[in-house]
Amino acid sequence: MRASLWMAAVGAGLLSAGAAAQAPVKLCGVEWQPFTYVKNGKVDSGISHDVLQEAFRRMNVPVTMEGAPWERCLRGIKTGDYDAVIDNEVAAQTPRFKNVYSSYPVALCVKRGSPVKSFDWKLVQGQTVGMVRGYTYTPKILNYPNWKLEPSNDEDQLYAMLTGGHRQFVLCDVWGASLRSNVEILQPVIDRTDLSPTFSDRQAALAARLDATIGDLIRDGSVERIYAKYTKRKFRDMVPATGK
Repeated sequence: MRASLWMAAVGAGLLSAGAAAQAPVKLCGVEWQPFTYVKNGKVDSGISHDVLQEAFRRMNVPVTMEGAPWERCLRGIKTGDYDAVIDNEVAAQTPRFKNVYSSYPVALCVKRGSPVKSFDWKLVQGQTVGMVRGYTYTPKILNYPNWKLEPSNDEDQLYAMLTGGHRQFVLCDVWGASLRSNVEILQPVIDRTDLSPTFSDRQAALAARLDATIGDLIRDGSVERIYAKYTKRKFRDMVPATGK
């Protein structure tokens, strides 16, 4: 009788432990080097991958990161297929993340060997400047009245226009342009968009915990060390502190 009661208690304990085990948080992202590298359908490395993995580890929360087309990622947080997308605009979130570890800086790019070595608004007066259709550009860029923006379908087409001599200037993602040997990035950058994970409404409490934990990673130098694994660019050069 006592043995039966003991077995029943053990069984109840196992069921309770199983119920308490937390299902992994599901994140979705796209290939965007050096922040996310996708292999076999999974985001398996990169700055964002490593920052988020360490943050969730400190929170004792299991996490998976899947690679999928961006529109599917965004749709997934509405349908419940995903809890969050990786590296979305902070400005698109409510509430907004305070502790930003990644950004999308946009600069003017020229063909390597160009005599133009730095950015000035006077350069683009009356010029047609290439851009990528569907990419995020800030109002400062989109509303500048003294240039004409010409969209291309993707980055390959954009840079082919530049290197082929069809355009003297294109708007470029600094991270992506850094990987192209025949392109020069003019300094200073024109503008940047702060990025962070965007969570579904049902995960607002988890988002707040993650935000605070990422703040810890920034303060203790972990984010800077992760940057050093993937790029020679410094974290605070690419994501200046806002003072908030």
